[in-house]
Amino acid sequence: MKIQAITTCNFAGWCQTGERMADTFIQFWPFDTMPLTVYAEDFRVFLPGIEQAVLPQWLADFKARHRDNPDAHGMGTGSYSFKRDAVKFAHKVAAITDAAAKMDDGILIWLDADIVTHAPVEKEWLESLIPPDACLAWLDREGLYPECGFLMFRVRHPLFRPLMLDFKRRYLTDSLFALSETHDSYVLERAV
Repeated sequence: MKIQAITTCNFAGWCQTGERMADTFIQFWPFDTMPLTVYAEDFRVFLPGIEQAVLPQWLADFKARHRDNPDAHGMGTGSYSFKRDAVKFAHKVAAITDAAAKMDDGILIWLDADIVTHAPVEKEWLESLIPPDACLAWLDREGLYPECGFLMFRVRHPLFRPLMLDFKRRYLTDSLFALSETHDSYVLERAV
């Protein structure tokens, strides 16, 4: 089964954590059969075997629409709250939905750019994390939105495409701003 891993970060994020994430991915994941694509926001990736992709235009349009909207940057109350920083977390949504549109089979894995792998990752173990009849696997937290630093999507699941379309639609239409929180984990949970 094809497995595609993706992440995104800007150059500062790459220097801070992203390059280490990619290095440990190469070292410990079955890299020869499971590529990593970096949606690099303002730089070029120069690591052998790492693929690079461009974030979709809708993200630039979203950011332009909300350039002067304090609430879209987590500053709606005058002090910063990640829970309302839609612009920051929209990059992740753009990368996931773009990669989803390019896949027709397999498993899509999202990895936050600050993940560090410490031991070998077996393909069979990864596949065991998402049951055969599941559309999505995430790290659930009781009474709170899920932890979405590591996500798995089964591309052929009948709910996968509708989920990706709804997730993206919330940004295209700005309907996510009607939610009490606008970070990706909360928005994805609402889409589910």
